[in-house]
Amino acid sequence: TLPADLIDISDAYHAELMAAQAAGKSIVAGVDGVPQAVAPAVSVADARKQAVAAINQHAGYVRTLFITELPAQQMIYLAKEAEALAYLAATPADLGQYPLIAAEVGITADTALELAQLWVGTANQWRALAANIEAIRLDHIKMLGHPELTVEAAASVRDGAIAALDEIALLAP
Repeated sequence: TLPADLIDISDAYHAELMAAQAAGKSIVAGVDGVPQAVAPAVSVADARKQAVAAINQHAGYVRTLFITELPAQQMIYLAKEAEALAYLAATPADLGQYPLIAAEVGITADTALELAQLWVGTANQWRALAANIEAIRLDHIKMLGHPELTVEAAASVRDGAIAALDEIALLAP
């Protein structure tokens, strides 16, 4: 026998509730007795951790829109910048002392001088861009440390950071 307070729901709504439950929600009786899916309560500490993780992940994603993401590529960029600066400071420069420049001349730029200037210019552009990304990231993470932070405020700070980072993403080539 079925309980007297049983509320009949459609097969489609039942499937929706089961999908919500599989996604981590709980099924509870609503005020009118109709079952509904509700998200589990999130603590402020958990909301803060989730927001920080989301901000860091999105900042990393936006960075990859401007740089090549390969193992050790960041070291290559730093080495190219250092080599370019040293080449530009040398008078006259012996190309044999600059293996990264020698390897790339004729590919990215026609001359060693043009290539060194390109690398230094690109490094300066990246530094300015990275500073903006980092300022957004750190400023929003600092906001998440406010002692009166609420779960809703954490979500708002997260969304604000992502929106600001997306503005930078629009500059990507």
